[in-house]
Amino acid sequence: MTDDEFEAFVASAFDELTHCQERLEAEFGLGSHDRWAYDQTSGRLDFFDADGAKVLEASTVLAGSHHAGSRSWQWGWANASLAPAQRDRAKPLEALASRTGYDLFANASPFNLHEEGMAWELAAMSMQHLGGIGVYRAPSSGGELFSFLVILSVDRMAR
Repeated sequence: MTDDEFEAFVASAFDELTHCQERLEAEFGLGSHDRWAYDQTSGRLDFFDADGAKVLEASTVLAGSHHAGSRSWQWGWANASLAPAQRDRAKPLEALASRTGYDLFANASPFNLHEEGMAWELAAMSMQHLGGIGVYRAPSSGGELFSFLVILSVDRMAR
């Protein structure tokens, strides 16, 4: 890809992400739940209401993590602290390097990002590549680390 083609790819993926996020918010209230829980081994993301009842269950792939303090990104497939099954699910993202001609998609080490918006762009390209329907930005308990989870499907729990 030329630089112009890459910029168009980023813009297209981000537009698609914006549309998908709006749909997930409207249809499922994504982002408005009282609590969430993530099972790293299965890649399942659960959302709970104020009474503690599970209301949504999402299948996800951890695309990568953004550390706001160090302004860095690490791909999920390259993160040794993740369960092997989770790294394997994210491995197809490495193919974006050959698709785009940009080595950053094959960079196994954490690399610098200038701003959080770039993390959202990487998540958008990841979502598009994986055929996802949205992205959930999951904060860590420390507050500076955010996992970008590509949502593959969402199911509402029966009441």
